[in-house]
Amino acid sequence: MNSDRLNHWLTLFANIGVLAGIVFLALEIRQNSELARLQFAEDRQALWQQGEIAVFGDDIAAVWEKSILDPASLTLAETRSLDAYLAFQLTNASRVLQLEIAGLLESGYTEDYIEGNLPFFFDTEFAKVWWEVEGRTWGDELVLLAEPVIDRTPINETVDKLTRIRGETAERVRNNN
Repeated sequence: MNSDRLNHWLTLFANIGVLAGIVFLALEIRQNSELARLQFAEDRQALWQQGEIAVFGDDIAAVWEKSILDPASLTLAETRSLDAYLAFQLTNASRVLQLEIAGLLESGYTEDYIEGNLPFFFDTEFAKVWWEVEGRTWGDELVLLAEPVIDRTPINETVDKLTRIRGETAERVRNNN
C-alpha cells in the first residue's frame, strides 16, 4: 500500500514537472518568436534607413542651409533630400519607441530621446511644414510624443546657435592673432 501511494505521488510530481516543462517551453518559443519579429522589423528599418541616407546624400548641410536662406530656390531633388533627412530622424525616434514598447528600453526613454534630438532637426520653416504635411502621418503614438516638442521648438534655434558659435569663434581667432 505504501509503495502504491509513493508511486502515485511520484507520478503526480512527474506529471507536474512535465507540465511545467511544456509551459516553460511554450513561453520560451513565444519569447524567441517575439525577438525574431523584432529583429526582422529592425532589419527592415535599417535597410530603409540606408536608402534614405543615400537619398539625402553628402551635401545635406548645404541643402539644409539653402532651405533656410532661400527655400524658393530648392530643386525637387533637394526637397526630396530634406524629406529623406527628416524621415530618417523620425524613423530613429520610431525605432526607439518600438524598443521601449517591447521592453528593451526603460520607460520614458522615447520621450527623452525626442526631447533631446528632434528640436535640432525640426526648428526650420521647411521642417515645420514637412511635419504638418508628412510627419503627422507617422503613427499615433509617435505623433503624440513628437508633436508638442516640435510645436514648441523655436524657428531657427539651431541656426541661431550655430551662427553664435561661428561668430564667437571668429572673434576669438581675431583676438588671438
